[in-house]
Amino acid sequence: MWIHGGGWKGGDKAEFRTTNRKRELLNRGYAVVVINYRLSGEAKFPAQIYDVKAAIRWVKANAKTYAMDPEKIGVWGSSAGGHLSALAGVSGNVPDLEDMSQGNSGFSSNVQVVIDWYGPVDLLKMDEMAIAQGCSGSTHNDATSAESELVGYQITTQPDLVAKVSPLTY
Repeated sequence: MWIHGGGWKGGDKAEFRTTNRKRELLNRGYAVVVINYRLSGEAKFPAQIYDVKAAIRWVKANAKTYAMDPEKIGVWGSSAGGHLSALAGVSGNVPDLEDMSQGNSGFSSNVQVVIDWYGPVDLLKMDEMAIAQGCSGSTHNDATSAESELVGYQITTQPDLVAKVSPLTY
């Protein structure tokens, strides 16, 4: 399952159609499911992970129809999509990060593989890490950052909430 990036506020699954990755995976015999999730301008966290996990459950519920193995599900994404992949991978049994009303509640959202292409795992450390790598002027902690828009607050003012968003917590 490919999860697009875009700072949780942009991007679309359609972007994957134009990449070589899709063709390469299909040629190697992988089934590829590409999803969208609610962006931060539409809904705040945890809506995004709810959507990802609902998609995982849908895939498992419909695996036979599409000749897929429901016990071999991997999630993969870049940037914000990498973050959501990592979060899905480590929080499969965390009730607060599931919205079973989105369907297929008889199926688990656990996955077997996670590929996180440069997605954050600790949102409160992003500025510190960027500065340590020579990126002065990093603005991840600002009130207008993509991370702050995701949670609806400046991330430094809500450390308990931001911990729930960070895959490292789980």
